[in-house]
Amino acid sequence: MLQHRPRLGLDADEGRFFNGGPVLCCAGWRLGMVAHAVLVVSLVLVVGCVEEAPTIVDLTKLKNTTSTIGPYQVTATVVDALRVKRVELHYRVRPKGDVGVKMTEIAPNVFQGAIPGQPVGSVIDYCIVATTESGDGTKQAFDPAKCVEAPYSFTIVPPA
Repeated sequence: MLQHRPRLGLDADEGRFFNGGPVLCCAGWRLGMVAHAVLVVSLVLVVGCVEEAPTIVDLTKLKNTTSTIGPYQVTATVVDALRVKRVELHYRVRPKGDVGVKMTEIAPNVFQGAIPGQPVGSVIDYCIVATTESGDGTKQAFDPAKCVEAPYSFTIVPPA
């Protein structure tokens, strides 16, 4: 069976090849042979992809601390089918404005950024924004999803 499926986000078979493997990117042509207990072969020639937004996983959730020295390290794993263009840590020390810091890739797909030390009583809100750019435009992911309205936060508390 020879099929042509140009520029599809997911295949008609719900994003799976004949063997059940995931479709990581859209395909132009694929050749498949299906029978009882017969090896399934898929030949894929990529002709164009509709890029998905990146996915942020394993984000550091900072807890209240007595440390005024900092820095407060935030690490996140960002997964993307093609390539992440940039990952930023956005934070604000209430009531001040937002500060964006580019995160550094410290291992494949693992990014780290730092919030500088703050005085006792400071409440710090933060979130992560991951961006990809392609011919399909810019795609972004946020963690938490409502980064502006409901960021993660922690407080610098006095020592006990």
